[in-house]
Amino acid sequence: MFTLSRKQLTQIIAAAHVRELEIVEGGRGLARSTWARAHLLAILDALDGDDLIELVALAWIGRGDFEWSEWPRAVAQSRNLISTRPAEYLADLPGFPYYLQSALASLGDTFAEN
Repeated sequence: MFTLSRKQLTQIIAAAHVRELEIVEGGRGLARSTWARAHLLAILDALDGDDLIELVALAWIGRGDFEWSEWPRAVAQSRNLISTRPAEYLADLPGFPYYLQSALASLGDTFAEN
Protein backbone atom coordinates (compact mmCIF):
# COMPACT_ATOMS: atom_id res chain seq x y z
CA MET A 1 0.00 0.00 0.00
CA PHE A 2 2.38 2.77 1.17
CA THR A 3 6.06 2.64 1.93
CA LEU A 4 6.43 4.83 5.01
CA SER A 5 7.26 2.93 8.18
CA ARG A 6 5.22 3.07 11.37
CA LYS A 7 8.14 4.90 13.02
CA GLN A 8 8.19 7.54 10.26
CA LEU A 9 4.43 7.99 10.40
CA THR A 10 4.50 8.33 14.19
CA GLN A 11 7.25 10.97 13.95
CA ILE A 12 5.37 12.89 11.25
CA ILE A 13 2.10 12.78 13.18
CA ALA A 14 3.78 14.01 16.39
CA ALA A 15 5.48 16.92 14.60
CA ALA A 16 2.28 17.72 12.70
CA HIS A 17 0.34 17.93 15.99
CA VAL A 18 2.76 20.58 17.24
CA ARG A 19 2.35 22.47 13.97
CA GLU A 20 -1.45 22.07 14.20
CA LEU A 21 -1.45 23.67 17.66
CA GLU A 22 0.45 26.56 16.17
CA ILE A 23 -2.06 26.93 13.33
CA VAL A 24 -5.22 26.54 15.40
CA GLU A 25 -4.46 27.73 18.92
CA GLY A 26 -1.37 29.87 18.56
CA GLY A 27 -3.09 32.67 16.76
CA ARG A 28 -0.36 32.64 14.13
CA GLY A 29 -2.43 31.16 11.36
CA LEU A 30 -0.24 29.75 8.63
CA ALA A 31 2.89 31.58 9.72
CA ARG A 32 5.78 30.37 7.61
CA SER A 33 8.72 31.14 9.90
CA THR A 34 7.93 29.14 13.00
CA TRP A 35 9.93 26.48 14.79
CA ALA A 36 7.15 23.88 14.54
CA ARG A 37 6.78 24.42 10.80
CA ALA A 38 10.55 24.25 10.27
CA HIS A 39 10.75 21.04 12.33
CA LEU A 40 7.91 19.38 10.38
CA LEU A 41 9.43 20.52 7.07
CA ALA A 42 12.80 19.03 8.06
CA ILE A 43 11.14 15.66 8.66
CA LEU A 44 9.14 15.84 5.45
CA ASP A 45 12.06 17.08 3.35
CA ALA A 46 14.05 14.00 4.45
CA LEU A 47 11.53 11.77 2.68
CA ASP A 48 11.84 10.89 -0.97
CA GLY A 49 9.38 12.28 -3.49
CA ASP A 50 7.28 9.14 -3.77
CA ASP A 51 6.86 8.98 0.02
CA LEU A 52 5.68 12.60 0.04
CA ILE A 53 3.19 11.93 -2.74
CA GLU A 54 1.86 8.92 -0.82
CA LEU A 55 1.64 11.02 2.34
CA VAL A 56 -0.50 13.58 0.50
CA ALA A 57 -2.75 10.77 -0.77
CA LEU A 58 -2.96 9.34 2.76
CA ALA A 59 -4.02 12.73 4.12
CA TRP A 60 -6.66 13.01 1.41
CA ILE A 61 -8.04 9.59 2.32
CA GLY A 62 -8.19 10.65 5.97
CA ARG A 63 -9.96 13.86 4.97
CA GLY A 64 -12.55 11.83 3.06
CA ASP A 65 -11.61 12.91 -0.45
CA PHE A 66 -10.92 9.29 -1.44
CA GLU A 67 -11.67 5.78 -0.17
CA TRP A 68 -8.96 3.15 0.32
CA SER A 69 -10.26 1.37 -2.76
CA GLU A 70 -9.23 4.49 -4.69
CA TRP A 71 -5.62 4.48 -3.42
CA PRO A 72 -4.02 4.30 -6.90
CA ARG A 73 -6.18 7.20 -8.09
CA ALA A 74 -5.40 9.24 -4.96
CA VAL A 75 -1.67 8.71 -5.50
CA ALA A 76 -1.94 9.62 -9.18
CA GLN A 77 -3.92 12.76 -8.45
CA SER A 78 -1.49 13.70 -5.69
CA ARG A 79 1.41 13.30 -8.09
CA ASN A 80 -0.32 15.51 -10.67
CA LEU A 81 -1.64 18.24 -8.38
CA ILE A 82 1.16 18.52 -5.86
CA SER A 83 4.13 18.41 -8.20
CA THR A 84 6.02 21.22 -6.50
CA ARG A 85 6.65 21.54 -2.78
CA PRO A 86 4.48 18.74 -1.36
CA ALA A 87 6.25 19.12 2.01
CA GLU A 88 5.13 22.75 2.26
CA TYR A 89 1.60 21.79 1.22
CA LEU A 90 1.45 19.23 4.05
CA ALA A 91 3.10 21.49 6.66
CA ASP A 92 0.46 24.14 5.98
CA LEU A 93 -2.52 21.79 5.70
CA PRO A 94 -4.85 22.47 8.65
CA GLY A 95 -5.94 19.14 10.14
CA PHE A 96 -3.00 17.22 8.66
CA PRO A 97 -2.23 15.06 11.74
CA TYR A 98 -5.90 14.21 12.20
CA TYR A 99 -6.26 13.24 8.54
CA LEU A 100 -3.30 10.88 8.84
CA GLN A 101 -4.68 9.34 12.02
CA SER A 102 -8.11 8.93 10.47
CA ALA A 103 -6.72 7.21 7.38
CA LEU A 104 -4.57 4.87 9.45
CA ALA A 105 -7.38 4.14 11.90
CA SER A 106 -9.60 3.13 9.00
CA LEU A 107 -7.00 0.47 8.25
CA GLY A 108 -7.19 -0.72 11.84
CA ASP A 109 -4.03 1.10 12.94
CA THR A 110 -4.05 3.44 15.90
CA PHE A 111 -1.35 6.01 16.48
CA ALA A 112 -1.34 7.39 20.00
CA GLU A 113 0.26 10.71 20.75
CA ASN A 114 3.36 10.44 22.93
